[in-house]
Amino acid sequence: MAQPTYLTVADQLEAALINQPAGTRVESEHELARRHGVNRLTAKAALDELEQRHLVRRRRGSGTYVMHRYDYMLGSGPSPSWSETVRAGGGTPRADVVDLRRRGDTVHLRRLGYVNDDKALFKQSELAADLVPGLREALAEHGSLYDTLDRGYHLRPHRRVERAELIRPPAEVAERLELKRNTEVIAAVIRTHSDHVGREVERTRVWLRTDFFRLVVTFT
Repeated sequence: MAQPTYLTVADQLEAALINQPAGTRVESEHELARRHGVNRLTAKAALDELEQRHLVRRRRGSGTYVMHRYDYMLGSGPSPSWSETVRAGGGTPRADVVDLRRRGDTVHLRRLGYVNDDKALFKQSELAADLVPGLREALAEHGSLYDTLDRGYHLRPHRRVERAELIRPPAEVAERLELKRNTEVIAAVIRTHSDHVGREVERTRVWLRTDFFRLVVTFT
């Protein structure tokens, strides 16, 4: 039995786009319809299929672009830095501070992470206030929180994933990441121990979009 035309078009597009750099613009529905000799609805269905395969991403009012997924590696060793993972894969990471405030002995930090200017993850961190004075300014100088703890405060941080799972995120997280209804994300709890002062410095919950990250668990 022959497969539907839109899947044939999707397979042809996948073969053409698979080695293209992330961010490469994909032809519009009208252009694809004309080139493949199909109607616009078939072209749209082919792009929908590629989006389901996490090969392209649509930006409202801008167009469709090639996207790559990054392996979020978990194992018995230190947990990965998402920003280093993205950079190693050729992407451009960025984290914006959504909220930062001190409550008693704890600094509460919320950040929205971007990959190539697309919203890709959300993080909530609690840090020992006495170890991170002037955190907002230090983050602005060093970028990632890990680099801030390492180079800014010389804490020699050691991260460990305590738990990771696929879940439907809280409503606020889903809204900030602009997720479709019932979309699952990778949710992880990470603890950071300071080898310099010999105690815990940070506890973080992170939610990562599965169209940007794959959860990979290694056993050694």
